[in-house]
Amino acid sequence: MLPPSPPLADLSDGTLPPPPPPAGGPSPSYAAGAPTPGSGVRTAILVGIVAVMALLALAGAGLLLARSGGDDDAAAPEPDEPSTPTISIPDLTIPEFTIPDLTVPDLVLPTPTTAAPGTGGGDAIDRYCATAEALGRELQAAFDDPLNTDADEITRLSTELSELSAGLIATATPEELARITECNAALTPAP
Repeated sequence: MLPPSPPLADLSDGTLPPPPPPAGGPSPSYAAGAPTPGSGVRTAILVGIVAVMALLALAGAGLLLARSGGDDDAAAPEPDEPSTPTISIPDLTIPEFTIPDLTVPDLVLPTPTTAAPGTGGGDAIDRYCATAEALGRELQAAFDDPLNTDADEITRLSTELSELSAGLIATATPEELARITECNAALTPAP
C-alpha cells in the first residue's frame, strides 16, 4: 500500500515546498551534507566576491610594479642611436693550384706516293662516288615516301660506303679528298 499523498501546497508566494520525505527515511533537511534551501545562491555570491577581490589584488600588484619601474639610477640609459650588430666572418683562404699544360700531339698524315694496295687509286674513288650517289637516291626515296623504304638496301649501301671510305681517307691525295667531299654532297636528301 502506498503512503498518503501530501496536501497541495499554496504556490501564491512563488516558493516551492520541500519534497516529501522518502518512505521510511528522515526528511532531506535533516540528512547529513544535504543542501539547505538557498545555499546555492549564497555560494555563488561568495565565489563572486572572492573572485573580485583576487582580481583587485592582482591589478593593484601590477600597478605597483609598473609604477615603481625600478630605481631611476639603476635603469639602463636609452641609447641615442640603435646599435647595429656586427658579424665577423673569418677570411676565406683558397689553396693555390695549377693547371698542367695540355699538350696536343701534332697530327701528321702520311703523304702517299702511290695508291694503297687493293684500292685501285681513281677506280676506288669512282666506286665510292657511285655508292654515295646510290645511297643518296635511296635516302631521298626514304625521305619522300617513308612507308615504302628499302631499309636493307640502305644498310647494304651504308656498309659498303663506310668500308670504301676507310681505305680511301688514309691514302687519298688532297685532290682525291676534294672529290670525295664533292661526292658526299649526294648523301644529303633535299627536303
